[in-house]
Amino acid sequence: MLRIKPHHFLDILRDIGAGRVWEPHPYGHAVHLVGESLLRDHDQRIQLVLGIDEICEPCRNNEDGICTDWTDSPGYRIRKEEWNRRIDERILQILRMREGQVMSAVEYARSALKHLHELPPVWREAPAEKTEWRLENLSRGLVLYLERS
Repeated sequence: MLRIKPHHFLDILRDIGAGRVWEPHPYGHAVHLVGESLLRDHDQRIQLVLGIDEICEPCRNNEDGICTDWTDSPGYRIRKEEWNRRIDERILQILRMREGQVMSAVEYARSALKHLHELPPVWREAPAEKTEWRLENLSRGLVLYLERS
C-alpha cells in the first residue's frame, strides 16, 4: 500500500496535465518513483496521510518524520510542514475523506475530479493565477489518468 499526502497525489496528476516529466530531485525525494508507480497501477491501494509519506521519506529535509524545508507557495514564506498540513486538511474536508483512509488510486482520482470545482479554496492564500494554472493542469491530468485506468 502506498502512503501518500492528499496534495502529493494531486500534484502528480497536475504534473501529468502539464506534460511534466519526473526526474530524480536534488532533495532526494521520491516523487518520480511514486508518480511512475501511480501510472503503472491505477488500482493500487493508497492510504491518505498528513505526515511524512513515501515521497517525503528519502528527502534530505525529512528529519525524524518532520519536513524542515520552507516554501513560498502561499505567496509568503512558511514551513512546508505547516503549509502541507493546512492544504491537506482542506483537501480531505472537500473530498469528504479522513486521514488514514484507504482506497484505490483511481477512486481518489474520481473523487478529486468530482469535487474539482470545490478545490480552489484549498490554495486561497496563493496568487490566483497560480491556483488557476494548478486547477487547469489538474483537471487535464485527472481526465488523462482516468481515461488510462
